[in-house]
Amino acid sequence: MVKNVSDYQGKSNFEYVIDGFRHEPGVHCTSSALRDVFEFHGEKMSEAMIFGLGGGMTLAYLKIPKMEPFFGGRNKDFVKDLCRTLSISLNEYKSKNEHEGWQRLKQHLDASTPSVINIDMGYLNYQKKDLPDDFHFGGHTITVCGYDSQSQTVFVSDTHFSEILEVSYDELSNGRNSTIDKFMAPSNLIYELEFPSKIPELTTVVQDVLHRTGKYLTSRSGRMLRLIGIHSGTTAIEVLIKDLDRWLKLSNDKLKFRCLQQAGYIGTKEYNYGTGGGLFRYLFAEFLKETAQKLNDESLQHFATFYEKLGAKWEECAQLFAHLSEKFEKNDQETIAIKLKESLAEIQILEKEGAHLLLNYTYDGMD
Repeated sequence: MVKNVSDYQGKSNFEYVIDGFRHEPGVHCTSSALRDVFEFHGEKMSEAMIFGLGGGMTLAYLKIPKMEPFFGGRNKDFVKDLCRTLSISLNEYKSKNEHEGWQRLKQHLDASTPSVINIDMGYLNYQKKDLPDDFHFGGHTITVCGYDSQSQTVFVSDTHFSEILEVSYDELSNGRNSTIDKFMAPSNLIYELEFPSKIPELTTVVQDVLHRTGKYLTSRSGRMLRLIGIHSGTTAIEVLIKDLDRWLKLSNDKLKFRCLQQAGYIGTKEYNYGTGGGLFRYLFAEFLKETAQKLNDESLQHFATFYEKLGAKWEECAQLFAHLSEKFEKNDQETIAIKLKESLAEIQILEKEGAHLLLNYTYDGMD
């Protein structure tokens, strides 16, 4: 059962947090949530290492009818790939039944197992003050680490928040069962992990991880996916460039909303929806730096420097989106759009170069 904790990390007086659970603030919701759960199960590693080992970096542009377009940089199969790489058994539990979803989660908590879940962040009161009005994103990830049936609350950790947070049963249920974000509806998702007695050594997996990441960056969506508006790999940048002219035909209010969203999805200091900045490239660079040190591999340090610079290019692009959101005269909008297209075209060349580095990486220490 969950255990009474009188002063959790010196910052919380909540009574029902699972004993031994520790949260460390991070930059990306899924990788930071997994970091917390990994440590709880005795596998202590950095968020950047978890992100990198999951082949978390990619390129994708979604322009699905009746949805706001979205350009992202994280692999949708990140958790699956991470678990496959580290020989962790993964079950992605889902249910459209509200009661069943809660009972499944409660079983894990009663067994003193913190659980990583997906939730629509638009229902989390502690998040709302930092979100645009009516913002909904069903792919947000948090860790549930306890509950109190008397006060009808659960206790969670969430990315960059340092403290354990209190969420009402209603907030939790509404967020886990939300269908507003149809493409990423949470469906009561729980990532159920079963760890092996020993995970593989970094030396045995690093080459395959980097090769897989390189393939994600260069793989083009199949014809059927493209027909419904899903574009992946470096060609996704080309599609976005072509679409910018259509964006300029939107009303000023809609253009402002769309550009601010995209600035946040890429990530700047002012606008950041949990990428770690620079479309996850900074986070990936941290993984490469840490791996370079562990393996004493100078080539990976070179890769890290490359992706830090690429992250800065993406951040400049995000700042242009934010700048475009502030302009209401067509001439000004067109001028910034030209700069955006030039920036994206330069980034596409660099993304191809980076993918080439990863695809051709060889770890000399392998047998």
